Amino acid sequence: MNLGYMLSGGAPVIKKYKVGATVSNVGVPLLDTSTATAGVRVATVTSLANAIGVSQDTATYTTTQSATMVEGVISCIINPDAVWRAKLSGGAAEGTQLLVTTNSAASAGGTVITITTGDADPSSPTMLDGQAYGLAGNNVALTRTITAVAATTATVVVPFPRAVAVSDTYLLIPFVGASFPAGGVASCVLTTNLYEVRANSDNTGDAAINVVDVEIQTGDPRGRSFLHMLLRDHVLNIST
Repeated sequence: MNLGYMLSGGAPVIKKYKVGATVSNVGVPLLDTSTATAGVRVATVTSLANAIGVSQDTATYTTTQSATMVEGVISCIINPDAVWRAKLSGGAAEGTQLLVTTNSAASAGGTVITITTGDADPSSPTMLDGQAYGLAGNNVALTRTITAVAATTATVVVPFPRAVAVSDTYLLIPFVGASFPAGGVASCVLTTNLYEVRANSDNTGDAAINVVDVEIQTGDPRGRSFLHMLLRDHVLNIST
């Protein structure tokens, strides 16, 4: 994930911390130093508890005495108001395209998307309080918030402007802008390498975030959609 912007409009603050685990990649979330550990830790795919920020370089952790192990530190952007831009993935692996839902039953009123056999169940993992994006058909590049889900349907309360026709395709994304802890999705599951956010996982009760926005780029958004998010359980955020 990359720094998107600062809510305060200021510049990011970068600090160096001792590492308690090897950090092999730039752009992975880091957690604070826990009891009886040597330094900051790497997040897991389902936990951002006590986040300190996101790595800006790499570092190797070792308990073997070495003349080259002078400090063993990692650079990290620590601002609690940093908005992180993470690509949305359709699976556990980085770069997996988002899953496509093909509508199988016409909805003249433009409110119901019915999956085709083999498509992902909108209720498991739940797409409730996420959004439907028109990929092809009557409502291309239009979005609506999903307000109800069942095993075969996703329903929107604000109708699409045109009918949801048979064979129209949609992306069902479990996030929508301004989805904060008081309502909607407030957590996520990261991809295995911690770079991206999974859009095909049950994003409730996992890594705590605040959703600022969802960026869906035109063209082929299956591989060009991004989540803008805050690390909600940040150690420097006095409001949590």
